Amino acid sequence: MGRKGALFSVPFIYDPVTGKYVSNTIDIARHLDAAYPNTPPAFPAGSEALIAAFDDLWHEKVRHIRS
Repeated sequence: MGRKGALFSVPFIYDPVTGKYVSNTIDIARHLDAAYPNTPPAFPAGSEALIAAFDDLWHEKVRHIRS
């Protein structure tokens, strides 16, 4: 049986340690960095503004493609 139609996924996690559900890639990275400060960060120090700007631009461009 072949798959018909497009397959989509949504970035979403449940963190059983904190009991939080988090969606959106940027929010997931922020949550992980805040909840687990003794692990390697998702965002290198000082890069969050650049990453957020890229994410905003990416979503703006993808929205135009889907329209």
